Amino acid sequence: MLEVLDSWEAVVEIAASQALERLGAILRDGTVRPEQLAKAAATEPARVRERLRLLLEFAGEASLANGVRPVSKPFLDPFQPLCEQQAVEGAAVVPDGTEALISR
Repeated sequence: MLEVLDSWEAVVEIAASQALERLGAILRDGTVRPEQLAKAAATEPARVRERLRLLLEFAGEASLANGVRPVSKPFLDPFQPLCEQQAVEGAAVVPDGTEALISR
């Protein structure tokens, strides 16, 4: 699951909302253990941690999501490539996990 979140742009070929529904179902049906994902996220890049936080919240695991270390600057939309997002002024974490300054 963490690998999918890391390579989101390369491996997800359906709408982000559909992919979130499917991953959320996997978290809820016991196929994977959400608590183990949250624990393993400690060593993951910022983009993976933020995507996992949002996925856990989406799947009803807010307490686990709160335990995943947040990124220092928010993503504009962590499930879409930066080029597809409307740029807003300020700093944001881009899909490769680095921080970038975005301005109009």
